[in-house]
Amino acid sequence: MRADSSLMAADALFLVETWTLSTDEFPLPGFENASMLVCDGNTRKPYGMSVYSRWFMSVRVEHENQMTGPGWHAEIAAIRMRGWDGLTVVVVYKSPKAPVRTVQELLKTYLATLSPIQAERLVVVGDFNVRRNTPEGEALVSFFTSESVSAAAKLRPMLPPDVPTTNQGTQIDMCFTSIPCGISVGTYESVTSYHKPLWVVLDE
Repeated sequence: MRADSSLMAADALFLVETWTLSTDEFPLPGFENASMLVCDGNTRKPYGMSVYSRWFMSVRVEHENQMTGPGWHAEIAAIRMRGWDGLTVVVVYKSPKAPVRTVQELLKTYLATLSPIQAERLVVVGDFNVRRNTPEGEALVSFFTSESVSAAAKLRPMLPPDVPTTNQGTQIDMCFTSIPCGISVGTYESVTSYHKPLWVVLDE
């Protein structure tokens, strides 16, 4: 990661499927580790999250939740970025075998707690392990854009459906936002991951 100039140029990093344990420490120069969801026990498993931020971002973890079943895992973390005018970033990871409804339940529970002001500056981003151009993927997009998700948050997808986020040419990583303008989202090539990491840029 330290050799990835694109990552190291960011103000905040939201990493999923980190396989991390509670005993792990992975310091990054210029960043502080604001949040870390880890695997249970001493066995590394394909889930976990880490959030790194620059010191001036004044980050606060507002919510963390996980659901686990036979052979699957889903988790979310909500991070308040006071350095970005109160932006809230909800980071999502759903393992391939986790039912889509698990992520929907986790998100609906949290989104229902948002104030109208928070809901106006919201980004939901993560690895959903659902192909965008499938009925299941379109149903997930419809879930986010539906008013039933949150009365206050009006979310929309930021990546066109034909933009791949993996080397296989599929889109399984997605970003949704309620911010009406001044936000850009894209991907870039990584030499350390099968995924094409998402970048999010907010206008000053």
